[in-house]
Amino acid sequence: MADDIAGKLKSAAAWLFTQHGFTATRVADIVANAGVAQGTFYLHFENKPSLFVALNRASARVQNCARRSAGLRAIAQAVGEV
Repeated sequence: MADDIAGKLKSAAAWLFTQHGFTATRVADIVANAGVAQGTFYLHFENKPSLFVALNRASARVQNCARRSAGLRAIAQAVGEV
């Protein structure tokens, strides 16, 4: 459940950051968009910058997985597995 709430907060923040920018987006905006209480935000993140760092880490993991997957596909194609 905690991961689900953190995920909602990350998703809301990502959308709001792209729409309004990091500086203009308030924690109050993030929690309202995620549908949670403001205090809940601080159970998962120390502050808005720490949420931003968590988003960047998640993005880096996704990019690394995509690169690995592309590499594995290329190997499989080269050996005739795909």
